[in-house]
Formats: sequence, C-alpha cells, structure tokens
Amino acid sequence: MNLMKIFFSFRGRANRAAFWLVSVTWFVVAPVLYYAWTASGGPELSFGVNHLADAAFILAAIPLLASCFAIGVTRLHDRNKSAWWLLLFYFCPPILETLASLNVLDSAMVLLNILSLAITLWAFVELGFLRGTFGPNLYGPDPMDDVAYLST
Repeated sequence: MNLMKIFFSFRGRANRAAFWLVSVTWFVVAPVLYYAWTASGGPELSFGVNHLADAAFILAAIPLLASCFAIGVTRLHDRNKSAWWLLLFYFCPPILETLASLNVLDSAMVLLNILSLAITLWAFVELGFLRGTFGPNLYGPDPMDDVAYLST
C-alpha cells in the first residue's frame, strides 16, 4: 500500500499499523512545523489578527484534517463499521467539552466531561487497538492478507 493511499484514501480498509503511522506522523509533524514557524520569527497563531496568516494556517491544516478523516474512515471500514461513526468519535467529544465549559451547566459539567472522555477512549481503542474483521467485508479485502502474503 503506498503512502498517499494510506494518508488520503477514503476507500477500502486500513489496518492498525496504517492508523498508527498516520497518527504518529501528524503528532510529530504538526508541532515541528509550528516550532519552525515560531522559531523563524513568525508570530504566535491568534486568529482574527492577520487574515493572511489565518488563510495560510487553514490551507496548511486542510491536508492534515483530510488525512485524519481518511484514516478514521478506512479504520472503521476495517472494523466493518460505517464512516458515520466518525460523527460520534470526532465531533461529540469537543461538543460535549464545549457544553461543559459553559458556566450555566455547573451540575452537568462533570458528567459531560466524563462522557466526552469515555467516547474519546472508546474511539482510541476502536481505531487504534482492535483488529479489523477477518477476511473480506463490505468495504474490501482484509489488509492483513497483504501483510501475510508479503511475509511468506
């Protein structure tokens, strides 16, 4: 499997190794790029001050976000799940945390944060640690068949 397909394809299935490759790559590359930006004299990123810098940051973030969505979709496909699960895994935790940060929800704040953490941990285990379905499924052939074939 080539790197462009691993990082940016929304089709087929991706095994855990591909998920961790993409996740660790962006986890390392994003801070390095940010450090390079600030070390070279670039201003700290604060939105709304410089519209050109805002546009440059958004344009740079688009491939990163597309890659994160793509690997999430293909990992879910490997688990024989629809990509609709990304709505729960990627969008619900920040929404719950935002709601929890509102001062008018004092009594529900802890519950919303715990729920957000539970969904995040569920997504972490589902995408990063559980093996995909054995053999072909609705989304394509088993990516581990390629690994088994190459190792023989």
